[in-house]
Amino acid sequence: DVRVVISNNSRSGALARARSAGIPALYLSSATHPDETALDRSILAALTDHNVNLVVLAGYMKRLGPLTLSHYRRRVLNTHPALLPKFGGRGMYGDRVHEAVLAAGERVSGATVHVVDGEYDTGPILSQVRVPSLAQVRVPSLAGHTVATLRDHVQKAERRQYVEVLGRIAEGETVSDLIVAWEREHSANSEEYEGMKCECGLEHVGGFGDQEAHDKRMVELTLEAKKQGRIKTMGAYVLSAAFAGFGLILLFLAVLMLRWKVYWILRALVGGAAFAIRVGLILLFLAVQMLRRNVFWWIYAALVGGAAFAVGLHTLLG
Repeated sequence: DVRVVISNNSRSGALARARSAGIPALYLSSATHPDETALDRSILAALTDHNVNLVVLAGYMKRLGPLTLSHYRRRVLNTHPALLPKFGGRGMYGDRVHEAVLAAGERVSGATVHVVDGEYDTGPILSQVRVPSLAQVRVPSLAGHTVATLRDHVQKAERRQYVEVLGRIAEGETVSDLIVAWEREHSANSEEYEGMKCECGLEHVGGFGDQEAHDKRMVELTLEAKKQGRIKTMGAYVLSAAFAGFGLILLFLAVLMLRWKVYWILRALVGGAAFAIRVGLILLFLAVQMLRRNVFWWIYAALVGGAAFAVGLHTLLG
């Protein structure tokens, strides 16, 4: 059962829900305790006063103090929105994780329940789940995912996984039992375990690597992904401008062929301009949908673009 809920956010929904359910809810943060050691002592006192046996972190972004971690050694759990040891460490949280996963071209993602130690995301693993569901061990590809859709898939699986792990502990399994089971499962499949390395070319600390180098490379990967997105967007604009110019050239040729008759000049002007604008906008639309990696919108854009192209060409040629 839940003995106490602690948050460093006074407006946390978790505190409100706990109070409405009659569960003790405490607001403890750097605002209430500016001294880190004092805050650590207060958190530990709150947990021990309420006879807490297992500490479950859920969206708690602050690192727990050494007093609390020492007293609850291997009894503090957390969940991470990726398959550790990949894409973990300092600064890797929320959408930053999903951006890095997509930037690295990963074929699968998921969530990890792990023990909390003194570092970020380096404690022993208890359980992992891969998107899109607990029932499916492997998904062929993350192609078509955006950060938002990947986040949604991972969060749904992550919540069910966390509840499952806590249920196993409530039924009598210990944290050590889950760690041993996880290690046995992966030692039986050493090839897959060897594959648990970052696409950045460095193993995470959980895989005996250099944490600082790993974190630095993860930031570089995220920045590189954003840079590539800007380059693609710029390319779309350039391509659109090029086709708009092509439309104007067609207009010029049409005017010459029609021997400068005023009516046909005006018609060619309107038709050529419409053609150029349609082609430019459609190409820009296609480029944007390409960046979104959404197959449905690709097909939709192709159909609309083809229809607009045909209408523009018909208008130009009369």
